Amino acid sequence: MTLTELSNIFNAITQNIAGLNSYHFGFLSDINTSIINNFNPSPKCSDPYPLVMFEPPAGSYRTHDSKIFRTVRLLFADRQDSDKNGAICETLLEKMSDLELLALSFMRSLYSIKTEGACLQSSLRKQEAAFNLDAYAFNDRLVTYELTFNLVTPFNTECIDIDLTSVNNTDNERVECFKDTFSYLYDGVDEYQEAPDNNTLSFGDGVTDTGLTFSMWIKPLNTGASQWLINKRGASVFVGLDEYQLVLFDTGETRLTLYSGIFNNNYLSALSTEQVNFGAWNHILYTYDGSKTFAGIKAYLNGAEMTLTDLSLGTYTGMNNYNRPLVIGKQGWANGGYYRGHLNEIGLFNIGFDAQEVAETYNGGKPTDLRQHSKQFNLAYWNRQGEKAQYIGGVWNVPDESKNDNTTISVNMEEVDRTTDTP
Repeated sequence: MTLTELSNIFNAITQNIAGLNSYHFGFLSDINTSIINNFNPSPKCSDPYPLVMFEPPAGSYRTHDSKIFRTVRLLFADRQDSDKNGAICETLLEKMSDLELLALSFMRSLYSIKTEGACLQSSLRKQEAAFNLDAYAFNDRLVTYELTFNLVTPFNTECIDIDLTSVNNTDNERVECFKDTFSYLYDGVDEYQEAPDNNTLSFGDGVTDTGLTFSMWIKPLNTGASQWLINKRGASVFVGLDEYQLVLFDTGETRLTLYSGIFNNNYLSALSTEQVNFGAWNHILYTYDGSKTFAGIKAYLNGAEMTLTDLSLGTYTGMNNYNRPLVIGKQGWANGGYYRGHLNEIGLFNIGFDAQEVAETYNGGKPTDLRQHSKQFNLAYWNRQGEKAQYIGGVWNVPDESKNDNTTISVNMEEVDRTTDTP
């Protein structure tokens, strides 16, 4: 990302914040109201102010890991000037307060920009804020609110992909650049995906459950049989070694089952009354608070809580952590229960959600960036179903964007199975 590209981002944010009249890329000494190509003097109060000025780095230093740090400043400036009649437009304290509010609005917009790897957010860090009162043009005091940052380079090359066209003119505190581009289409015959066993994919140790939340977008087609969405189960239905499964029935209901013990005859199980819409996008979310009770399970369809029927069996004493892969789109112990339709944005959290966190995940009916979720540090697995995936040697390699590196591979899937059909 070049300084020009970064300046363009600042400029776009400035244009979308009410109360900011102009943007300037240069040094503080460049602000001279007598120079027309900078700011043309005006007898009106605060014209062209308030403004934002991006001061590029004057120097840099290199760290031991070859990263280069440059100090840059953003100045939010306004004049405490007078009108034609000599009346003071605003008091100094009022100017300072107004600038602070504008700066905070600007920073909320800046930090809500979502890039691949969230590099902009991590590379610009607020160091200090200060008010500087100086005498400038026409002997009017230029009041500035200053934000100083360390600009760290080199950036990840993916950081350049920032969609400025998505700046929302009606919302001055949000710049949304998250993109949901792909989903996978499963044929219901022999296609599925699998992630190797990892401790981050288990949600109990046989004694204590962490709680969990499963979130996914599905666009299923009816096969006339039950379809396994995700599961982590044993090599045989008779052996056990089961942890959990989420199943879609041909009648549209869904069922979450959490297993306890070496055999599969002790489990918590919740069946939804509500039914998904076949042939349309649905958001499914099941959450469990770790209490080892059926009452600790809640489920949501398209943001609305579902009624659950208790199908639990035996005595549930806690989920175990077995050496079994996470399987998406079929039964984990046999070649059956294949899913047919699209899957998208599969997220697993190691904590239960409350109603507000569920609503945050549903996001009004559109997938959202789970790395920016209020429970982002509990994100155990995020299979985006196509984003950043690579098709190598007849196999889709799908990254885990939860930072746990649970890379998922496809089985029997073709390159054309990645589609642009998304919610």
